[in-house]
Amino acid sequence: MPTPSHTRGGTTYGPKTSAPVPGPDSSEATGTYPMLECTNLRAGQDDQGPTVLVYRPWKVSELQAVCEDLPDPTQVGGARFKEALRNLVRNCHPTAGELQTVLIKKLKLRWGNVRGTWSTNHPYNADARSEYMKQIDTLETTMKSKFLVRLNWEAVRQVKQKPGETVNDFLERLTEKYDAHSGMDKPDNNETLTPYETQLTHCFLDGLDKHLATAIKTSCVGW
Repeated sequence: MPTPSHTRGGTTYGPKTSAPVPGPDSSEATGTYPMLECTNLRAGQDDQGPTVLVYRPWKVSELQAVCEDLPDPTQVGGARFKEALRNLVRNCHPTAGELQTVLIKKLKLRWGNVRGTWSTNHPYNADARSEYMKQIDTLETTMKSKFLVRLNWEAVRQVKQKPGETVNDFLERLTEKYDAHSGMDKPDNNETLTPYETQLTHCFLDGLDKHLATAIKTSCVGW
């Protein structure tokens, strides 16, 4: 009498075998892994680009470095934090789970006030229509309403050009402080002069080296 190949419940007799792993040309997904963009040591060879995506988890030290580089939303406001968060997502390609780890380290218990329905099950996906990006949009909107900009014009006026500091470096420092404490959003359209640029110009000349500021005021028509 031949041995049956299945139990009554449908289980196959014999040793268990793993499913074949799809090859590189297969359309089947073998798994979802975090992506980090690294320098491509073979850039220029066979039309390869300057960077390459490496599939591996983040190291604890890398997460810690990212946390330290993110601004404090209680100091700069949710809108400014949004810019830093977008930069992180665009350059580091974290999964939703990894991004949550970074945000918890940065916000600590405040994360519970803004997380909403955040899910860690989404891999990185740059498509604006993806669930990954949709929940980031929702998070940014929540943070902008929870962490308002603290107006502090005195902090802006205290930014002065240092001896030996270039004008570009001074403007960068000033703009960072200006965005954090002016309460004004940076306009998307640079073709139209707005109060943002007007007030920033006044702060720039006020903090600029006196000799340079005088030269600008005397040489610029209409000042």
